[in-house]
Amino acid sequence: MDLPWRGRAVRLRVHTQRWFCDAPGCSRKIVAERFDGALATSARRTNDATELVKTFALQAGGEGGARLAQKAGLQTSPDTLLRLLHAMLDVPIRAPR
Repeated sequence: MDLPWRGRAVRLRVHTQRWFCDAPGCSRKIVAERFDGALATSARRTNDATELVKTFALQAGGEGGARLAQKAGLQTSPDTLLRLLHAMLDVPIRAPR
């Protein structure tokens, strides 16, 4: 999923190339191309769409953020928004010196 365009939902169909490594010392047997800056590994939405959804979650919480996202053309659930909020809080906070 990407950011909406003119009020309409945008779905991307991404095809990646995969390569197989047969070398005995290779730690990764399957290597796939990456889309740095646009998609995280195994992501279901673009980084830009994720940042917008996080903003909705921070401003309105789970239920309200899901309603805002739907009006903006992004389909998401309140549980997803809460999961994103919890993931943001898992950053370790260091005590001041």
